[in-house]
Amino acid sequence: MRHSCHTLSFLALLGALVFVAPAAAQVCTPAADATGVSVSLISQPFPYASLVQTLGQAPAALPNPADELVHREHVYVSSALASKLGITTVNLDWSGPNPQIRLWIEQPATFANWKSGTVYRDRSSSAVFTVVGVLGDAADRIWVYGKRNASDRDSGEYKLFATDTNNSGTRIYTSQSFPDADNDGILDGVYASAFRTPTSWRQITQNGATTSTTSYCEPDAAGSLKEYGVNAADNRVAALAPHGGQTETGTSDQLTPFVTALNAAPYSVPVNTWDVQGKWEDDQTQKRWHATAPTISEASSPALQAVLDQPQFDSVAGKAFRFVVAFHGFAALTSNALEVSVGGRAAQSTKCLAVHYIQDALVAANLDLHEIAFIIHDPVAGILDAPDKNNHKVGRRDLKGTEATNIVNRLAAGGGIQLEQSKAVRDDVTLRNAVAAGTAKALGEVINGTAPANICGSL
Repeated sequence: MRHSCHTLSFLALLGALVFVAPAAAQVCTPAADATGVSVSLISQPFPYASLVQTLGQAPAALPNPADELVHREHVYVSSALASKLGITTVNLDWSGPNPQIRLWIEQPATFANWKSGTVYRDRSSSAVFTVVGVLGDAADRIWVYGKRNASDRDSGEYKLFATDTNNSGTRIYTSQSFPDADNDGILDGVYASAFRTPTSWRQITQNGATTSTTSYCEPDAAGSLKEYGVNAADNRVAALAPHGGQTETGTSDQLTPFVTALNAAPYSVPVNTWDVQGKWEDDQTQKRWHATAPTISEASSPALQAVLDQPQFDSVAGKAFRFVVAFHGFAALTSNALEVSVGGRAAQSTKCLAVHYIQDALVAANLDLHEIAFIIHDPVAGILDAPDKNNHKVGRRDLKGTEATNIVNRLAAGGGIQLEQSKAVRDDVTLRNAVAAGTAKALGEVINGTAPANICGSL
């Protein structure tokens, strides 16, 4: 008997879970045995002949085989599995929003997941994937991208079956292999469970009440993905930490100073929040739990659905809020560099105002006005650099966040603001709080109609 934790409210929201994971350390309510799902590997070129297309859809383009996000995050599922997961439509533009699911390896039951040094974790392997296509197949089956070479660490195969070893203090990146002896395309000896929502637990605050729901139990206490949603009953501002917890460290912590600043006078603006906190406690955390922003589907996350359960700011355009801010993290090209990339489709003047008030917050904290290097992306005006005190510019030029499909823009009538921050910024409490509070003040001034004229030229 496998076990699943659930409540009637969750079942009413999502329907019964299709595949149920084995019990972890926590106590779970027993559920009926579930059917396992077989796993196959994708290698390029992938045969799209069986791709199920919604009426009127154009044929799907072949994903770029060099794209590490595709290989690490995307999967295809059989039509049988799609039906059981409740997946009725898939956007065949694989760079747009699509369902996120959780895949859980049940057999083999444990892997020597790397932690550090000579310390390993023997536990079940679990990861989030984005479904980008459905293939006509009567069996319950899922396809993940295989490794492109022996050293490839950016594939679904690696993140599910990684068994890194230690050789005299040197880490050897490897993964367990599973031959297909009968040539049916299925990995022999591998069975998994699939869940229609990637998060195992959620906490929702709505209408003055806070409730929590456990949908299934995690492999262990050190590996989990949970979501928190606050519906503030006000459709002006939402703040998101889509990769919070240990996935992009420090981003979850920025929600509180952001909310506090907008709640306070003279703004008094309630803020909706959505926070997805991932934990794995080693360097696989980001790879296991990350879903790139343009592919995030609101329908896959019950707490986000609860946040959206209020009148839209612009119902004609289908925009839930006036402004949306998303806190993200990235690895700077220069070690320990203090860098922030300000993107999204909000007006350039609004993004410049955010940088201006972040700089004010730095000065208030007795730091240099130009302690942080900023780059401001705009879909119309292009790139604007605001170097730091040493004339250092942000090295990464690709973190624009300006795609219309990006969730920060998809939900915002006035355009979103995507804040990509280097680890050095996110690890410093003063700096990350300045980023959060400064951005909140900028939006408060715009909402109140007291924002100064375009100050982009003075940064």
